[in-house]
Amino acid sequence: MWDFLPCLFISREYSCFFENVVPIIFFIMALPFGLESVNIKCKSGRAKILGTLVCIGGALLLTLYKGKPLFNYASATSIEKTGTSSSSGRWTIGVVTLILGTLFWSSWYIVQLSISKRFPCQYSSTALMIFFGSIQAAFRSLSIQHHDFSIWVLNGKLPIIAVLFFVSH
Repeated sequence: MWDFLPCLFISREYSCFFENVVPIIFFIMALPFGLESVNIKCKSGRAKILGTLVCIGGALLLTLYKGKPLFNYASATSIEKTGTSSSSGRWTIGVVTLILGTLFWSSWYIVQLSISKRFPCQYSSTALMIFFGSIQAAFRSLSIQHHDFSIWVLNGKLPIIAVLFFVSH
């Protein structure tokens, strides 16, 4: 939900890779709520556990390993220079916000499941999600653009057509 926050502290590429952990976190969070079950005696249950461990291990490896970057991007060089205290602090804040973002995103899926079981009207759930997404988008745009409202003015036919197309669908 708050997936833009880590991009302020670490690279967007790293943030995109880390978001693939959301299904695993959802799986782990769904177990205590009884939304998911694991039978260790079956092959499928052992595969679920093995897949979860492999994905968590990959996320930990990606988080803790700070080797040489594959490409020479500016964001990759800033990650490589984590020896200074300010860069290290920024890296830590970025990883913490990524973890919180995946926890919130996984929690939202659990909330959606419980809403759909108790209240089967899917449009209300979608409207609630769009409402909170609109609040997040407004917060993001205002925090990034520094209150420059001139960017909201649609200039030309193509932006107006694009907005009308997305509103109609």
